[in-house]
Amino acid sequence: MKLFWILLFITFPFAVFSQKQNKSKNDKKIQAFFDYKIFQIPGDSAYIEGYLQFQAAKINYKPTGEHDLQGQLAIQYQLKRGDSLYSANTYSFLTPVMKDSIVENFLEVFRVKAAPGIYEFKLGLLDVNSSNDFIYSTQIIEIPALPSTPALSDVIIAEILRKSDEESIFNKNGIIVYPRIQNFFDTQDEKLPFYVEVYNLDPQKSYGLKWSVYDVLKKEMLLLYSGTKKLSGIKDQVVTSFINIDNLPTGEYNLILELVNQSEIFSRKEYFFAKQTDELKDVIISDEQIIVDPAFQASIPNDSLAFYVGSLNPIVGRTEQAHIKALLKEKNADKMRNYMEKFWIAMSKQSPDKKTPYDLWLGYKAQVQLVQQKFAAMNLSGYATDRGRVYLQYGSPSSIIVKETSPSEYPYEIWIYDKIKQFSNRRFIFYSPELLQNSYRLLHSDMIGELQNYRWQHELTKRNSPVYNIDDPNDGNTDHFGGNSSIYYNQR
Repeated sequence: MKLFWILLFITFPFAVFSQKQNKSKNDKKIQAFFDYKIFQIPGDSAYIEGYLQFQAAKINYKPTGEHDLQGQLAIQYQLKRGDSLYSANTYSFLTPVMKDSIVENFLEVFRVKAAPGIYEFKLGLLDVNSSNDFIYSTQIIEIPALPSTPALSDVIIAEILRKSDEESIFNKNGIIVYPRIQNFFDTQDEKLPFYVEVYNLDPQKSYGLKWSVYDVLKKEMLLLYSGTKKLSGIKDQVVTSFINIDNLPTGEYNLILELVNQSEIFSRKEYFFAKQTDELKDVIISDEQIIVDPAFQASIPNDSLAFYVGSLNPIVGRTEQAHIKALLKEKNADKMRNYMEKFWIAMSKQSPDKKTPYDLWLGYKAQVQLVQQKFAAMNLSGYATDRGRVYLQYGSPSSIIVKETSPSEYPYEIWIYDKIKQFSNRRFIFYSPELLQNSYRLLHSDMIGELQNYRWQHELTKRNSPVYNIDDPNDGNTDHFGGNSSIYYNQR
């Protein structure tokens, strides 16, 4: 898998950027997703196209105007073949301008020509406005030999795909391609647009690009999501299209692209993705006036009103989360009380058990109080912690493995769910790298829509683990005395 987090905070001073050696605790630590694809320059060479999606909230900004903020970042990369340096570059760039405290994640694209072969690719990132040094990550990249027969490039799944003649780092062959780094799709994602390049076609012959979706869990091809595009008589060309996934149910899938003629498959590419549609749907809340239930309102003390409104966040979708955020900011008690009762009236209408709004609320309130008692940490309410959110969203786990002390691992918990909806044997790993009492963060889960970090073992033993190839989930996961997390995680 080529998608990984750059989250390693290794210090390497680099004089050209005048890095300070006495680092400030207030500086944010840069974070980014990285992905890459391999393409060809027909008749010339191959090249690596790298994508970095920066987490805007983790960047240090400086004011550039009355309400504007802007950061400055640097990227450094090296390609090595064996002990020889093949290619290297360092450059800096300005981030998009942010308005006040409104910051949005953004992408950077870079391209590196490379001959066929196996390379060690070292990537470094630097926040110029911080006192932190470069952070580095290394992985192995293989550039295949340039094909002499019809072939496909890697496939890009796009956020934006449109024809354009504007100059942009996102312009590929007259098409603006804004790559999608994450492979998780939710209810707001109605289409799956893709971009792929086709090489070495014989203009005198007929070819087609076929695409289909394979259900990984059910192990079957979904014919409703298949299609074919006839290719014109051009040797090298670009194909763009999309698949409508609006009605694709929750699950795990492979998008399969095949370059074919009437009798042969010349090239095949696959893209794994997950779709979630039936979790945390927004509740339809009526605007009609309601008759206030005195018992319902009496169950919410004035001094806990904001707390209980906020506690709904783990069980609602994005639209309602935004509504709740606005209510909490406005601090209007009457509006919050009205919202709470309307919310549970709406939930009652969807309840298979035909429970009253009051009964549903009391049941949930008991769970919120339990979560507050068990998981509240520092100045975070229980429902706002990762463990509290998972408990309220998915219910009580079937079993929990708790490891508070270990010679080499941070304190951790493994929650095992025998069943969540149609998914079996789903696991959540929480850990406490700060070693603070009751402060646990989600490290990894195999549940759709949750954080997936297949190097979780490395992170769990980071104090004693060397840094190796971050793209290999097992590289660097050396055995440690007393380290049993992998045994607990994989037990059935």
